[in-house]
Amino acid sequence: MRLTLLAEKAEATNLSIIYFTQQAGWTPSYDIQVADTDAPVLIRLCANVRQTTGFDWERVKPTLSSGRPGNGKVAPLVFGLVSS
Repeated sequence: MRLTLLAEKAEATNLSIIYFTQQAGWTPSYDIQVADTDAPVLIRLCANVRQTTGFDWERVKPTLSSGRPGNGKVAPLVFGLVSS
């Protein structure tokens, strides 16, 4: 993947790149704990995340959603750019 940005002058900025891929996803899993028969049940929702994009996601902060982006439509490679 390659992204080229052009600017009239050098300037420090924050940049967020958002894109969707069908080569990543998640499935819910649950951690259920009971300390005693008289104690409340603790149920914790967890996520098993998978990705096969071939890109290093070490510094990526993913957003998990159960929605279906585009509802069958094909999104462009770069979905949006936000600069602040």
